Amino acid sequence: MNMSTKTIVFGLFIIFGAFSGKAQVGGPGGGGGNTYTISGPSSVIDGSTSSYSLNHGSSIASTTWGISNVYGNVVSSTKTRVDISFIKFGSTSVSAFIQDNLGNIQLASKNIVIQ
Repeated sequence: MNMSTKTIVFGLFIIFGAFSGKAQVGGPGGGGGNTYTISGPSSVIDGSTSSYSLNHGSSIASTTWGISNVYGNVVSSTKTRVDISFIKFGSTSVSAFIQDNLGNIQLASKNIVIQ
């Protein structure tokens, strides 16, 4: 494979990973490791605060939680839990970028409807 083909394939991998809700990158032996999912309510009330947590299979080194600041704000967070305050009606997602102790980096997301 020439360099431009590798660049295109890698770009498609990144795009697919962003839209699939779960992406596995790096790690010993070529990547992967654990699969992480987010639990918590998928339907919430505007003005409320809800908690979400990671279902995980191994030790987590770090987690960065996020939500579009148009729809909500992270109130508090740990490696495995987040509290989010919802501020606007609409549809969005809660996301977590997770790095485990082996260096694997993954994305988990959960779609949310704010009523």
